[in-house]
Amino acid sequence: MKAFLSPLLVLMLMAGALTSLAQVNPQQGFIVTLQQDTLRGVIDYRTDQRNTRQCDFKQQGSADFVTYHPGDIDSYGITSTDAYYKTLTAKIDGRDSTFFASCLVQGGMSLYRLANFMNSDLFILQKGNDALLAFYGEEGMAADADREKRRGRILPVYNMLRDSNKATDLLWKGRIDRPTMTQIVKTYNDDVKSAIPTRVFANTTGSYRTNSGAKERNYHFVVMGGMSFQKHKTVDGRITKSPEFTMTGLQPKLSIGVNYNLNRFASGLYVEGFISWSKIGIRKDGIEVPYNLFVKGSHDTEFTGNDLHFEVGPAYRFGKNLKVQPLVRAGIDFNRLFGQEFSAMNGSQNYKELFETYYYIDNHQFYFGYYAGIGAAYRLSKGAILLYLDFSDSRTNIPIQAFTLRLGYEF
Repeated sequence: MKAFLSPLLVLMLMAGALTSLAQVNPQQGFIVTLQQDTLRGVIDYRTDQRNTRQCDFKQQGSADFVTYHPGDIDSYGITSTDAYYKTLTAKIDGRDSTFFASCLVQGGMSLYRLANFMNSDLFILQKGNDALLAFYGEEGMAADADREKRRGRILPVYNMLRDSNKATDLLWKGRIDRPTMTQIVKTYNDDVKSAIPTRVFANTTGSYRTNSGAKERNYHFVVMGGMSFQKHKTVDGRITKSPEFTMTGLQPKLSIGVNYNLNRFASGLYVEGFISWSKIGIRKDGIEVPYNLFVKGSHDTEFTGNDLHFEVGPAYRFGKNLKVQPLVRAGIDFNRLFGQEFSAMNGSQNYKELFETYYYIDNHQFYFGYYAGIGAAYRLSKGAILLYLDFSDSRTNIPIQAFTLRLGYEF
């Protein structure tokens, strides 16, 4: 039992330490309450998804952070990075969603953005205190592609901006993306000459996707299954005529685990923890025994059993805006073998007994190994499909190296 708890304790301590380090990024800022009072202090500013759903604020003279969610406050800003977020409620895909939206332009016509919403930017226009208009951007789409279809998409945007010919002209000619929409709304405010001063914010990359008010989690559960090509090598020459021989086999492998996104450091950085099981079935046919034994000739030898191990280590996914994200991973493997058996299928009891006593098999101990691999994450509207190709070295008393291909789902 103690042997079982040891790797779990190490895993929990490592995850706890990394989580604690990921907690705080203090930046000078302010919040505006629902009563329009401005309070200044420090904001725990975390990029991407955290900013749209949570504001951790510590007022000047206070010792503790207070967490505010969309609707608890009117808005908040980060003075050091010129970023500003405002509580908005908009109808998205037929449902009302409340979130902190990143402000691109503030004025008579204001423009907000949620980055990478359903694999495309979501823009929100608001004229004064009127109703909001939410619309998707055009990722990688040429301005003249599918003119009729595009005309229907941007007609509601045109109706919001029709007071300015300069702004609508830019709208028809350009793509609906962050730089173009920022220029369009700024042009609109300059052309209409609203009494409200226009301000363009420098930092507009902080907000991330939200899903109708649903909460984004930093941790995700994972289930995986695949096949493992196993190899065991011995260098002792007592059994065979040669100084070494290698046995190989192909067996299934199943895994469950948790991925924790360390977006405080980098949006693509994760710490992974897995519990995995695989069947051991490695063999070599035609083993030739030494001439000085009682039995001679070739024999088929097989090593069977079970492999239980705990994987823990970092992983990094490249291209946070890509649909398919390449990844690399590596870490430590706490390995335990149990139920091992050697058998020699030659009909000789003497030969079989020799194999059974040849290896010292300890069923009550964990060993340290390592793993390293590559893969990809295919993002879905909910969760992701994961593909891992790993090399592992168990480093146990019976060394086993393996190449493993696994496919799984991240919840």
